[in-house]
Amino acid sequence: FKCRALAGDEHYLEVDYSANCKEPIHYSFQGFAVIMVFVYPLGIPLGSLGIMRQKVQGKEQYYEVQKMFGFLYADYHDNCWYWGVLNLIRKLSLSGLLIL
Repeated sequence: FKCRALAGDEHYLEVDYSANCKEPIHYSFQGFAVIMVFVYPLGIPLGSLGIMRQKVQGKEQYYEVQKMFGFLYADYHDNCWYWGVLNLIRKLSLSGLLIL
């Protein structure tokens, strides 16, 4: 969302000079992006953990559960079903550190 000041008080998006940075639509997208920066890294792992606790815990051997959620827990022992989610959190943390 890097804007560049041009003639006078005009500010335009650096990658698209047809997008004025002072318009309400720009502020809407900017606010949405800031919210999603926090929702995605926290929401995906926490949502996965919630689904796993509700639908998978104790039913790891059922075919339908394995077909739908097996990628999250298939590599781990039955009593360690949550490690797939922890591994996802670890990967998101490491990639987030690279951005900083």
